[in-house]
Amino acid sequence: MGGLYEDALRVEYWKVVSDDDMHIAMVKVNGELGVAEGVGPVHAIDRALRSIASRLFPPELNNVRLTDYRVILPGEVKSTESVVRVLMEFSDGKVSWRTVGVSTSIITASVEALVDGLNYILMIYNYKGK
Repeated sequence: MGGLYEDALRVEYWKVVSDDDMHIAMVKVNGELGVAEGVGPVHAIDRALRSIASRLFPPELNNVRLTDYRVILPGEVKSTESVVRVLMEFSDGKVSWRTVGVSTSIITASVEALVDGLNYILMIYNYKGK
């Protein structure tokens, strides 16, 4: 028996390739593959995730915007081997919410926070019957 909540966006795989000013992300979510280019690696992943989400979920997801993005190095050791905490704030024009991702990789922490943010609002939309 499962828990009370199951992620709507289940990321099976993601990969980013960056070369100078080109960043391409490939993401597999719920068995669907999405590929996108962005101005940075996180932007590319966001675009790839949304390309899949727009096919699978309600159009209200298109209203969701990232309104704040912060990277924090918690703890006393601040070096390239530090664990990073990424804080993201989102809004759909009606409500705002925040998520956190933690990893030794800034990209992985960003993906965690981004996916959690999209999953959160999908849970809310389902709860409201949309």
